[in-house]
Amino acid sequence: MTAHTSLPAVCMMDAAGKIRSWSAECQWLFGLTPAEAAGQAFGTCIAPGHEHDFITLVTAARTKAVRSGIGLLANDKSVFTASLTIVPQSTRSGTVDQFVLIVDSGLHDEDAKQPDTDAAFFKRFSANLPGPFYVLDQVGHLVTWNRVLEEATQLRSDELAGMHALDFFDEAQRDTIKQKMRNAFERGVSSVEAWVVRKDGSRTPYLFNCARTKVDGDICICGMGIDITERKQAEEILHLYQRALQASVNGVVIARRAENGNRIELVNPAFEQISGYRQDEVAGMDLLFICAKDTDHGEQGKVRHALQHCHSIHVVIRSRRKNGDLFWSDLKIAPVANSAGTVTHFVGVLSDVTEAKHYEAQLEHLANHDTLTGLANRNLLHDHMEMAIQQARRHGNLAAFAFIDVDNFKFINDTLGHAAGDDVLRTLAQRLRASVREIDTIARLGGDEFVIIFANQPDAGHVVDMLERVRHNIAEAIPTAEQPIHVNVSIGVSVYPRDGNDAELLLRAADAAMYHAKFIGRNNYQFYSADLNASVHKRIRLEASLRGAIDREEMYLLYQPKVDLRSGRIVGAEALVRWKHPAQGTLPPAEFIPVAEDTGLIVPLGDWVMRRACAELKALHDRGFNDFSIAVNLSSRQFKQRKFLDCVAEHVGTAGIKAGALELELTESQLMDNPAHAAQLMSQLKELGVRLSIDDFGTGYSSLSYLQKFPVDSIKIDRSFVRDLDEGAEDAIITKAVIALGHNLNVKVIAEGVETKEQLAFLRHYGCDQIQGHYFSEPVDGETMQCLLEEKRVLAVMQ
Repeated sequence: MTAHTSLPAVCMMDAAGKIRSWSAECQWLFGLTPAEAAGQAFGTCIAPGHEHDFITLVTAARTKAVRSGIGLLANDKSVFTASLTIVPQSTRSGTVDQFVLIVDSGLHDEDAKQPDTDAAFFKRFSANLPGPFYVLDQVGHLVTWNRVLEEATQLRSDELAGMHALDFFDEAQRDTIKQKMRNAFERGVSSVEAWVVRKDGSRTPYLFNCARTKVDGDICICGMGIDITERKQAEEILHLYQRALQASVNGVVIARRAENGNRIELVNPAFEQISGYRQDEVAGMDLLFICAKDTDHGEQGKVRHALQHCHSIHVVIRSRRKNGDLFWSDLKIAPVANSAGTVTHFVGVLSDVTEAKHYEAQLEHLANHDTLTGLANRNLLHDHMEMAIQQARRHGNLAAFAFIDVDNFKFINDTLGHAAGDDVLRTLAQRLRASVREIDTIARLGGDEFVIIFANQPDAGHVVDMLERVRHNIAEAIPTAEQPIHVNVSIGVSVYPRDGNDAELLLRAADAAMYHAKFIGRNNYQFYSADLNASVHKRIRLEASLRGAIDREEMYLLYQPKVDLRSGRIVGAEALVRWKHPAQGTLPPAEFIPVAEDTGLIVPLGDWVMRRACAELKALHDRGFNDFSIAVNLSSRQFKQRKFLDCVAEHVGTAGIKAGALELELTESQLMDNPAHAAQLMSQLKELGVRLSIDDFGTGYSSLSYLQKFPVDSIKIDRSFVRDLDEGAEDAIITKAVIALGHNLNVKVIAEGVETKEQLAFLRHYGCDQIQGHYFSEPVDGETMQCLLEEKRVLAVMQ
């Protein structure tokens, strides 16, 4: 073995005697590279016969640093005697878990030899240590140190000489450090974590291990510090994670992966609160206990598969609390792998979503069921109709669809009130349920319209039996707060596959059959027929054509003049819409207005009529006819539109006319459908300046108490009363009463459908204010109306 440097050989050994670090001097001395030495027992470097000495030294080093001569095996297997120093290193809790071994072989370059004092020895070997090394006397002053300590404190050697160790640390920690130094002197070893304050004021955390030793005959302590900045940062992050875990509102469970299951090791407070189980009660239980037994088998299978194959999983599943209650859990499970990539744990995060599931179920029920009766609504009806059709197609059976409408239901609402009407609808819903099987579906489309799906029917005769049962159950009087009510219904029936192949067509067919039942006398049921089929197809084609009629400019207006009976001159007109159909020619309103009402197209059509009428008014006013007004009929759908008032204001403003030139006509039935809302909206229209008129007066069910609250300018006597005005006839009596009533209410009275001199004479005699009808003029276009005004055409004075 040739001479080497003056530095001693230094290595690290764990409590089991295994080598953990190996310096270059150790490699030169023993002939092993750091890689070869790692994990081997340092005892293999001990010369034969000295093993017991080595064990004795290690045992003594558990309480203090020890030093002794011992025989070692060199790299050429020769035996040499060296000085072996063993310094214990303890953990944060004070347990010795490793040792620093310092071998001084005396095999150095001749010119490198120095006096063999303990201080010199410590000086030489500490130069090779990775951390700050120090030797302190019993007062606490530095005896010797290495360059790493100078770097750690930013102090020069002359500044450190004789310096007290406590000066390196924060004042708040000095008492603790003083006690740890005392422990080292008294017990042999000690350790402490402390922040070293550098010269520039910066701080670095270290773990210091020290042991009692002798230096040139004096009792001292020596030790080394390890920079634990990274560990401290990791601990801080871990602490934050732990705080987040404790504060989380979601339950967290951690389980260790094992062959016999995934055993729970840790749960957080939120898990305890959600499940009712404490940490000690679930520790060791299988992770799958989160999933309640005998529920959600498909989802539980997904969880098992994910755990078996170490995959992440996200499911909504039912769990069971400690008290036995089931709850819905939103559960996420993810695998956790170690540094080698092996999955060792699973982390589960769960939250109680029971309330959200209930709310979701309520929303789904509201989306698919009628709020008044609890029956299926139109959305669910369509789905169930398709299901019934598919089932009938698959089994070769029939499916029947009954469209039910309550006869004269509006009369019930108008006379007894909407509360009584709602009671009737709820009772009907209950009786319809009692009339059918569980597999049949009952739906309310809105208002007083219901649909029954008779699924899986063997023949039409069986459907008839079901319909008779429905009619029989409905026929019994319905008790209300006011009085018992007898209700009749008209029913139309369509059958798959005879009447159609899809739900929409079959529902239209049943609707058509229901209208036919009403037409022939109500209180009966009618099956769909070929004639009705043709009528339905005609209606469908008409509806399709009507949808584009406005855009194609097929609509136009005629104007029915209104004449003042005192002056005989034209004071206004009623706008009447007509349709110039490209294939069928000009269509009267009776053919397309009902279709527009049923489909909702009446809203854009009515909007177009109002806009065109306002434009016509503007043209007439520009020619000097400033007192001329035009009346526009409103549909109930228009009147109920949320932004109807804004729409009227926009048309008036866009045309640039006075609002008083526009008159809106409403029927009694429209007003009485919701009198309070009607009165409010009419007041707003009056504030805008628009005139209001009640059309077809006398044909509805309005009461005088409500009529007085409606701010109308005029009422129009329906043409059905004007038709027969012979003195003493019933219509004549009603007409005289209406005229008197109108004048008592301080509103103008207008008679419609005046076609004869006799009618005119009667109306003028009893003080009717205005008339309109073919006697003076048929409806004319805008240009002709302008000519009539320019000609100043007047009604001939009656003699």
